[in-house]
This record gives sequence, structure tokens and C-alpha cells, in this order.
Amino acid sequence: MALKPYLVQRPYTRSVDNVTAVAVMAVDAAQAKAMANAHSTKDTSAAWTNATVTEIAATSTDWIGWTFRVVVRHPTTGANVVDVSVAGDATNNTIDEVGALLVTALNATTPISNASYTTNTLTAAAIADGLGDHDLVVEAYAPNGDLVPGIFGATVEQGIAGAVLTAVMPADADVAPAIVITAGAF
Repeated sequence: MALKPYLVQRPYTRSVDNVTAVAVMAVDAAQAKAMANAHSTKDTSAAWTNATVTEIAATSTDWIGWTFRVVVRHPTTGANVVDVSVAGDATNNTIDEVGALLVTALNATTPISNASYTTNTLTAAAIADGLGDHDLVVEAYAPNGDLVPGIFGATVEQGIAGAVLTAVMPADADVAPAIVITAGAF
């Protein structure tokens, strides 16, 4: 049986052991409620009987509204040589589709004509582009416009001019980060 995350919240304003809610990994809602009860150090089974249990489900692999930015900077001056952004939309909402959009945008710039995307690796500039010694900045912005670090993985940059600039993107099936539940003060 697979475990799923749940939020278990007590309906009372008075806390038990200073706890009004817990996040639990459990098989189902009943087990989640039992785990919340077992967490308490007092005999409080009644305190969790009427608790609300909400499964914290993964949202979606859709990256609609997310903006992905790729910047190639000159190694000595720091000036932007290339700066492109693309956004996930109803048609292009998976990582593979966004990767393809980035390739199109990068190849439309003057210094780059060999960008590619394969199995969640974006090659922002290939050997033939001669930009391997440059800095590569890759960023992802949530639909509200906030920068979210850690979306892209490792980058290869600042090598020699005849090297590639690459960045690892999330896997195509990865779920986009999202707030799945909010709760009041605990």
C-alpha cells in the first residue's frame, strides 16, 4: 500500500500538547487521524475524533504560467549576450514543450544557432556556437512572477569557447511546485 500525505486539523481552538494540526504520511484518512491521535502524549483520542483530514495531493505536471529564462553572459564583462524567456501556456505546458520553446527562442538569437533539448537537458549553446566560456544563468518564475530557485539542476558553463552550455531541467513528468493547502497558525 502506498502512503500519501495528509493534513489533519483539530476543529478546536484550544490545542492539545500545543498541536492543532499535523502533516502525516498514511494509507488513508482514517489511518492519518489515528496517527495524529498517537502523536499526542496525553489521553486525547476524543480531541482528534472530529479532526478534518485533507489529502495533500500533487497538483499537476502542467507548467502553465511559469516563465523560464535563459541568460548567456560574457565571461569578462558580465554583459548579457543572450537573454530569452518563454512561458508555459495551455498548448506548451510540459517541460519537454517548454524545452522546445527555449530552443526556438535561443536559436532565434544572433550568436546561437545550435541550441537543442534532449531528455530534460537543455543545450543553450553548442560547440559550434563558440560560447562555452560564457556564464549560463537559468531561472524559473512562478505564475505570480516570483523567482523559484532549484527548478533547474546542474549547469555546464565557463569552459572553453569550443564547449557547450547546458542546464538540466526537471523531468517531463515532474509536478510543478505549488501551494496545495494553506492552514492558519498552528
